[in-house]
Amino acid sequence: MNVYQVYWRIQYRRTNRYWREVGVAPWVGYLVSGGLFLSISAGLFSRTGFAPYLYASLAVFTLSLFNDRQRTSFLRQLFLQKSYYQLRLVENTLVSIPFLSVLMFYGDHLVAFVLLALTLLLARIPDIWKSDWVMPTPFGKKPFEFARGFRASWPLFLLIFLLLLQGVVVGNEELALFSVGCVFLVAMGYYQPPEPVFWVWLFRMRPAAFLQHKLRTGLVQASVLAALPALLVLFAFPGYWQWLVLVFLAGYLFLALLILGKYAAYPTPISMPQAILFALCIWFPPALLVMLPFFYRKALRAVAPILV
Repeated sequence: MNVYQVYWRIQYRRTNRYWREVGVAPWVGYLVSGGLFLSISAGLFSRTGFAPYLYASLAVFTLSLFNDRQRTSFLRQLFLQKSYYQLRLVENTLVSIPFLSVLMFYGDHLVAFVLLALTLLLARIPDIWKSDWVMPTPFGKKPFEFARGFRASWPLFLLIFLLLLQGVVVGNEELALFSVGCVFLVAMGYYQPPEPVFWVWLFRMRPAAFLQHKLRTGLVQASVLAALPALLVLFAFPGYWQWLVLVFLAGYLFLALLILGKYAAYPTPISMPQAILFALCIWFPPALLVMLPFFYRKALRAVAPILV
């Protein structure tokens, strides 16, 4: 058995272990997650015209989780360059196929083509954007998620601003508002993977104070990123300020959910069952009323042994 086969066998066993941890057989977990994915997809496309853009953004967000520098550096140590790129391409393709299939089913061929191009590009982004230059950010006083994340994701903000300008030029209020929502979606990616335990131990706070600090920092720094797009939307479409407030409120709630979910699983990464719960909240936002307290309590228990 070669290293390539060992890698995929390890991923398969890890996924099975996630399902056993939540008390279900792996085949039941795969079946339920597939059915939930299709039902969430149908719900999105039936409820909003944003669905193709939101769907593609969710796919890109998922793909970006595979581009963590520590993870890619580890894979480079295991595989030769050609095998490494093949592996990354296979990973991205497997993740994108469900999203591409749904987009094609609903006739959004242009969005599907853009997603396919990004799928191929993201397999090589660590090489394309590799540089020794350290970009200055306004987040240095509150390390480290946003400072590190912004430096790695600034090309995505160029795309977001292009999307925003396109919405302003053609008078498409929905597209402009969606671009503001994309800022929060990118910010959510900054909380993967979990930091080393030492970085949490340094805070030396009570668990509740630590989580409140993390939530407050995340919401403030996300607001800094979204401020300029929000001002442009207000200037171009002043009558849509209520919708802009709604976008900010949704962004804050989902960002808070991801922060709490990260520390609920700490020090391990967010598991597949947790990701399914996040998807459930996107499909049915009132579920946030249950999930936020649920993850908060789990996060308190997870970080308590480290902080006190």
